[in-house]
Amino acid sequence: MRSLEEYLGAIGEKYSLTSFTLATADGLLIGSTRPGGEDEAARYSYLYTQGRLQDETGAELLGIPYRGETVVGIARPSEHLSAELMSALEQDTRDALRHWA
Repeated sequence: MRSLEEYLGAIGEKYSLTSFTLATADGLLIGSTRPGGEDEAARYSYLYTQGRLQDETGAELLGIPYRGETVVGIARPSEHLSAELMSALEQDTRDALRHWA
């Protein structure tokens, strides 16, 4: 993989995600497979800090501890991900962060 976005794309394919975005807890975009990821990063980071882990559009949010901060993952799966798949997605995301961020 040559970039974080390519790696996120590979993660998206693995978990059948229509898009996958990573953001800081305060809403800054880290990387995304979706055009307009900046707006999504800001909106969903706020929802995550409010304790929401899903929204009406089907986005599923996960918090990934990384270097003393929380990275918010915004996954848009084609169907709901089980707790086991969310755990695996979190681990793959940590691996991506270690390599690219």
